[in-house]
Amino acid sequence: PLHARDLTRLPKTLVITAGHDLLRDEGREYARRLEIAGNQVVIREYESTIHGFCSFGGAIGAGREALKYVAEWLRE
Repeated sequence: PLHARDLTRLPKTLVITAGHDLLRDEGREYARRLEIAGNQVVIREYESTIHGFCSFGGAIGAGREALKYVAEWLRE
């Protein structure tokens, strides 16, 4: 999605990034481009985590926290 030409008229978007992830900057850039295109964006970064940390929610506290945040965000 980062390389899409047209990012207008998209639904409210949640972008979650991990501080120790090689793809973190791409996530930030995607959120920035969504905002520039006029979309409502929430970006949340978990600075001390790695790529895929949500998959390890049973072992990584930040993963549990992120999954809880996503569930609450979706309920809004």
